[in-house]
Amino acid sequence: TLPDGTQLSGGGAGLCPLDPLTLDWCHLPGCVVPPPLPGSNQTVEVLHSPSMYLGARPQIVTVGGLDGWNSVPVRSHGQELDIDATVPGTTGGEFRVALISPGAVTHALNTNQRYVKIFIVGLGSLTLNPPPLTTTIRVVIPADADIVPPGYYMVAITASNGSTSTAKWVKIEYGP
Repeated sequence: TLPDGTQLSGGGAGLCPLDPLTLDWCHLPGCVVPPPLPGSNQTVEVLHSPSMYLGARPQIVTVGGLDGWNSVPVRSHGQELDIDATVPGTTGGEFRVALISPGAVTHALNTNQRYVKIFIVGLGSLTLNPPPLTTTIRVVIPADADIVPPGYYMVAITASNGSTSTAKWVKIEYGP
């Protein structure tokens, strides 16, 4: 699942993009189609998501006061999480935030795929220091562990124009 909620498919024997004119998966000139290994099923479908070409993208600066890469914030179910971010072209509330679980693929079946839209409960004041325009977005981690099982998740923002941020990591643990 991509940050804007669309799906990406993979597994099998080729590396070919989505044809932007027909919106069909195809074998365009220049596609890399390696020969399959004996006894294997190797296919990869690479999607050039339209959200990558919609102009300025949101940027997550920190998650829970940490960079989300070298230092990963830890939150429990029902707790708030502050995200410092720039969201171009947004005057407040015209975007969404989601938790996306990393895949757990085995035998071409992803048993852990999860996309959870999380609710925005507050926006901090907008600041221009340092530029560009940044704000603090406060969200609440869902309280139900059936919706968000404990583990690592990517946090991503999708702006009103459909452009998506690069994700940052957060670890969710059982409630307080």
